[in-house]
Amino acid sequence: MVTSAALWVGGEVVGTMLGREVVTAAIRDTSSGIYESIRGMAIDNHPLLQQTFSDMDIHATVERVESLVQTIEESKVHEKPPVEICLKQVHDSLSNIHKDLDSIQAEVDRFNQIWFQSVRGVYYHNDVDRLKTHAKTLNKRMNGLTQSLKNMANLQNLQN
Repeated sequence: MVTSAALWVGGEVVGTMLGREVVTAAIRDTSSGIYESIRGMAIDNHPLLQQTFSDMDIHATVERVESLVQTIEESKVHEKPPVEICLKQVHDSLSNIHKDLDSIQAEVDRFNQIWFQSVRGVYYHNDVDRLKTHAKTLNKRMNGLTQSLKNMANLQNLQN
């Protein structure tokens, strides 16, 4: 019975520490998936997608996320609960963007395989709208993360 309690307590402590590392690793993995999705899309015949991707500049946004996460990891500030919460929220947004890109790619692939494309429509407009919404959410969450980091730095300065 004591062993179970010790494992539970140990598991809880390890779970918390591991969770913090897993979030940053998950952000890196999801970012890589987004890069692959963007590179793999055949959107030459889809001007709406070309314009949307150009306007949103997803690649640059994801690069900024990765850079900030790396800096946070190196400073060990990701171990602070407010930052950890913000990082989880950023990861959720990145995951949603990745799912949207996968949905768009599936529709582009489906459309590219059908006959008489010129008289048929492509049905990714809802996915594009969702992608735009998720990108805006990611930007808000990145702003929240940077604001949390600023607040923590200000608190640190006050304590010193």
